Amino acid sequence: MATLPNVTQARLVDADALEGTHNALQAAPDRLHEAAQRLAKVRAQIIDLKSLALPEAKQGLDLATNAATMDAYAAGLITGKNQAERDVQLNAHLAKSEPVAKAQAALRQIERQLAATEAEAEVLEADYKAAWARIAAARADAALQTAYLQLLAAPDSAVLEEAETTEFPNW
Repeated sequence: MATLPNVTQARLVDADALEGTHNALQAAPDRLHEAAQRLAKVRAQIIDLKSLALPEAKQGLDLATNAATMDAYAAGLITGKNQAERDVQLNAHLAKSEPVAKAQAALRQIERQLAATEAEAEVLEADYKAAWARIAAARADAALQTAYLQLLAAPDSAVLEEAETTEFPNW
């Protein structure tokens, strides 16, 4: 006949342990739902940033660069005799251009925001996986406690002998 150590008996049958398992099982779906909602919200923000804000910022930079280039040529600031000289003059003019600087700053801000949001999504994804792990752990605790309580409540020694095998008993 199988006997279990007293430490295990005390832990598995302990009312606090049973209540803790019950509370964990009750709270786990809500935690999982909250984690899924937070993750979905952040993923939606990433999609918005990638599909709307980032292309708009890049387009704004292109427009500002093109406008500053046109202004420089119209004002006669680009007078180089070869392409290398013209490129140096144009780059110097673009570096001084306030609209180009603002557009570059706006693009960098969107890129930083996207990177931060993606990092937040990774953290929330880990929280979501942890919520699933908590559900699995609570279910395993409940299954173990249930099996042990059924073992203790077994009416005859045949069930106890069956429990000595490596398989779960078929009650």
